[in-house]
Amino acid sequence: RRDAANLRDGYRFLEYYFAGDFPTGNAQFREPGMIRNVEEILGATPAEQGVLMISHNMHCGKQLSQGKLLDGSDSPAVCTHLAESPTWGPAYAVLAQLYDGGSYLSKSQSARGPQDFSAPSSTLEQAIGAATPAGAILVGMDAPLVAFDQGWPLWNHPSKLVPHDQFDGVL
Repeated sequence: RRDAANLRDGYRFLEYYFAGDFPTGNAQFREPGMIRNVEEILGATPAEQGVLMISHNMHCGKQLSQGKLLDGSDSPAVCTHLAESPTWGPAYAVLAQLYDGGSYLSKSQSARGPQDFSAPSSTLEQAIGAATPAGAILVGMDAPLVAFDQGWPLWNHPSKLVPHDQFDGVL
C-alpha cells in the first residue's frame, strides 16, 4: 500500500518537475509523501529507540512551508510537521547541515554531474566558516560563534532565516 502511494505521488511530482514547476509538485506530492513515510517509520519504531532522519535544504526547519496544497492549506516541510506534532515534537531536534562550499549533483536537465559551489560571502555558511578554522563543527544555537538570533541569508534558500527559530544546532 505504501509503495503504491509512493509510486503514485512520485510520478505526479515528476510530471510537475519536468514541466518546470518544481514548487507545485513538491508542495502537492513530494513533501506530503516524505511526511507519510517518516510518520510510518516513527510509528513502527519502539519507544525505547530513536530515529535519525537526515534531510537537507528546505526540508529541514521548524517553521518552513513548502507552499500551498490544492485546497489552499499550507504544505509544511517534513521537519516542520515533526516539530509541530504533539506526538513527535517534544522529542524532536533539528540539526542543520550547512556547507560554505563544495560540490553537489546537478538537478538540471541539461547538465548532469557534479557542480562546484561556494556560498556567497554574506551567508550564514560563510560567517560560520570565517568564525572557526575547523573543517567541521557541531554547535547549539546558544553558542557565541555567530549571531544565531538574527536573520541570515543561506546559500540555497530564497529568504533570510533566523537559525535560532529553525534549528537546535548546526553541523
